[in-house]
Amino acid sequence: MTQKPMYPAMVNSPETELTADINVTDTEISVLDATKLPAAPNLLTLGSDETAETVRYTEVNGNTLTVERGFQGAAKSWSKGTKVARYFTAYDHDAARENIDGLYDRLDTAESETLTLQPGVQIVTAKRDARFKLGSIKGKTEINGQGRIGIIGVENPYVIRYGNLLPPFYEWAQSGNIRMDSPYDVTITASSTTQEFLQYDFASMSGQTYTITGANIRVVDLTNVVILAFTGNTKSAQTFSVPASCKQLRIVVSNATQATVGTGNIVTSPGTYRTQNPILNFGDKSLSFSPREDVMLAFQTELHANPTDGSEPDELFERGGQYFKLAKWRKLALDGSLNYSFRGAASGFKSISFSLTGVKPGQESGFLIKYNGTQLINPGNDILTQSDMWSNRTWESTVVLSIANTDSGWSDNYTPTPDEIKACILGWRMYAEGQNAATGLYESGKKWWAYRKDGKTANTSGDMAGGTSALPTTQAPNWSSYNLLYKLASPTIEPITSEGCLTLTESDNQIEVGTGIVLREQANAQGSTSYSGYYINETNVFPASKLKQKVQKILSVYKYSRKDKWNIVTGNAYGNEFAFKPFADFDPTAPYSATYIKLDKSPVVPVTGYVATNEKAQLIDLTAGVQEALTRVSVAEQMKAEKDASGWITPTLLNGWIPLLNFGVRVKDNRLEFRGAIKCTNLVLGTAMVLPSEMRASVPKTIAVGAFEGTVGSSVAVADVYTNGNIDFIALANRVVVFEGLSISLN
Repeated sequence: MTQKPMYPAMVNSPETELTADINVTDTEISVLDATKLPAAPNLLTLGSDETAETVRYTEVNGNTLTVERGFQGAAKSWSKGTKVARYFTAYDHDAARENIDGLYDRLDTAESETLTLQPGVQIVTAKRDARFKLGSIKGKTEINGQGRIGIIGVENPYVIRYGNLLPPFYEWAQSGNIRMDSPYDVTITASSTTQEFLQYDFASMSGQTYTITGANIRVVDLTNVVILAFTGNTKSAQTFSVPASCKQLRIVVSNATQATVGTGNIVTSPGTYRTQNPILNFGDKSLSFSPREDVMLAFQTELHANPTDGSEPDELFERGGQYFKLAKWRKLALDGSLNYSFRGAASGFKSISFSLTGVKPGQESGFLIKYNGTQLINPGNDILTQSDMWSNRTWESTVVLSIANTDSGWSDNYTPTPDEIKACILGWRMYAEGQNAATGLYESGKKWWAYRKDGKTANTSGDMAGGTSALPTTQAPNWSSYNLLYKLASPTIEPITSEGCLTLTESDNQIEVGTGIVLREQANAQGSTSYSGYYINETNVFPASKLKQKVQKILSVYKYSRKDKWNIVTGNAYGNEFAFKPFADFDPTAPYSATYIKLDKSPVVPVTGYVATNEKAQLIDLTAGVQEALTRVSVAEQMKAEKDASGWITPTLLNGWIPLLNFGVRVKDNRLEFRGAIKCTNLVLGTAMVLPSEMRASVPKTIAVGAFEGTVGSSVAVADVYTNGNIDFIALANRVVVFEGLSISLN
C-alpha cells in the first residue's frame, strides 16, 4: 500500500481571513496573513462548521495561495472576512490511520516482486533499496552465431549496476600534458592551441536523459559531433538526452574554450584547465559526487539448450546463497586430450572414433560441428555412408565420425595411426614430401604436415603454412576445434564459481545484462624500466603478457585479492585494451589477476529474480543474506583452520633420500613450513620429494637451502618447487640438506 502524504500542523491553529470574495471555481485566494499558515503544500479549512470546505494549497506567493478546491467538503463561494486556518481535518486522521495500518501490513507480510532483467542496458526502477535474488538464468545455444564458428552457449553471464557512470581519470584515454592529483582530479596545462584531452566512451541508452556535472567537459558521439558542452574551470551541471540510435557516447575533458552543438567544431586555447569530481548520472537532477562503484553479479559457466528449438535448457539457480547449474547438456571440444582410433575406410573418407560416456541415446541427443562451421549429419542408423557424418553409439560408449580424405590428406589406401588422427583433429593436414600441402593425398613416402593459414581453407599451397616432417602434437594456429554438444543421460547439479551480489537502490538504476565476463584470471605482467612500467595484455612489446581471451574491456586488476590501480589503455592489445602500471608502483613479488569482458560474443538471455518491495521482505532478505554470508565465512574459516592446523608430516621421499633430524612439513597461515633435514646416498639431481595436494604452491618457486657433508664443508643447494608437488634439486654438492626454519608462501 502506498503511503498517503501527511501534512505538518500549526501550533494552536491560528486564524487568518480572506481579503476578497471567492467563487466556486477560483484557484487563487488571498489571505490577510499567510505567515499563520504552514509552508506549502498543506491543508487549509475555510469556515468552521459543517459547511466548511478544506482546500489543499500547493504554492504561497506573499499572501496569495494557489489551491486545489473541494479537497474535502464541497467547493462553494466564500465572502471576504471568512476565517481560515490550518485545523485538524478528517483527512489528517484518515491518512494517519491508513498509514499506520499500511505500515503494520508491510511489517507483518513480506512482499516481493518478480523482476526480469533483459539483455543489454536498461533502466530499472526499484521501490526500495534491496538485494536482487536470482531466480534463474536459462541456457541457449547457437550454431555458428555471434560471428563465431562452432557451438556457442551462454558464456559467463553477468549483471552490473552502474553507480557514477564516470570511472577514475586513470581509466580514460589521454593525450597531452596532463597531471592527475587524485583519481578524480585532473589538470591539463596547454601551451598551444593543440587539443590536449582525456576521453571516456560509455554505453548509452537512446532517448535516455542524463545529467553531467563538472568543468571543461563536452559530450560527443563517436564521430565527435558535440551534443553538450560547458567550458571554463567553474563546475556546473547540465542535462542532455541521448539522440536516437546512439548507443555509445564519449565524454571529453580538454582545453576547449568553445564547442558548437551539432557540429564537430571546437576552439582550443593555451592555459590551465582543471576538472574535479565529475559525475554522470541518470535523470534530470544532479547528484552529489561519489566515486564509481559498480555492483556486479557474475558467473563462470556455460549454459546450453537444444540449438534447434531452445528446449531443455541448462538452468543456473541459487540455493542458500550458493549458485548451481542444472546441467542437461555438455559441450566438448575435440582436442589432444582424447584418444582416437581408426574405425574404417570407404571411398573418399575414413571413420574414426573416441570414447564418450554419459550420453543420452537418440539421433537428437547431440550436435557435432566441423572446424569450418559445417554441421555433421547424424543418420540415426549408425551407418556412415559419406564424409561429415557422425554417430553416438551409446551402447558401446563411443562417438564415430567420418573425415573426408581431402580434409585429412590420407589416401584411400592409407590407414592412419592414432597419433596421426590426433594431429588431424588438431588442425594439421598430412601429405607426402613433394606433394601439394593443400591437395596431396598421402599413400607412401616421407610424411609431412601443414596447417590452414585461416583455419578453414585448403585449396592451394598458398593457403597452407607451418610445413613440418615432425608429427605435430599441438593445435594448429587459427584452428577452430570440432565441437560436440551432447545431451546428458541424466541431468546433473553442479556448483559454479560466482562473484558479487547485485543490489538495487531506491529509484532508477542502470543495469547491464551481458555475457563473456572472465573473473580474476591470473595475469602475467611484463615490463622493464625501458618501457616505464609493467603491462598486462600488451602484445606489441610484451606478447607474453596477453590474457587467455581477446579483451573487449578490462574491468579491474587485482593485487592479491584487492582491487589495484592500473591505467587502462586502448591499442596494441590482445583485443581492445591493455593495463599499465608505472615501474615504481609495481610489486614484483605479488600475484596479479584481471577481470575483463572478452571480445568474443555469445548469446545473452534474460535474468529473472525478485526484489523486496516492503520492509518485512527487506528484513527477511537481510537476515537471510547475513546468515548466508556467515555460513560461507565459517566454512572458509574451518577450511583455513584445518589447513593451518595440519600437523607435521613426512612427505614421500624419492631417489634415495631419507629423513634426518625429525624432518617434516606443515601448512600454517597459508605458508609451507619445513623442519629437520634430508640425506641422500648419492648426489643425484632431480625429484627429492612429492608434497601432498593440500601443501602445494599455486605458482612454481625456487628455493636455496644449506647443505653439508662431514668435514668436506658446506654449500648451497638449489631446488625448484612445482605446482604438482615435486621438489627437484637443480644444484647439489653435499649429501645432507638442511630445511630447518624454511618457510615459503603457497600463493
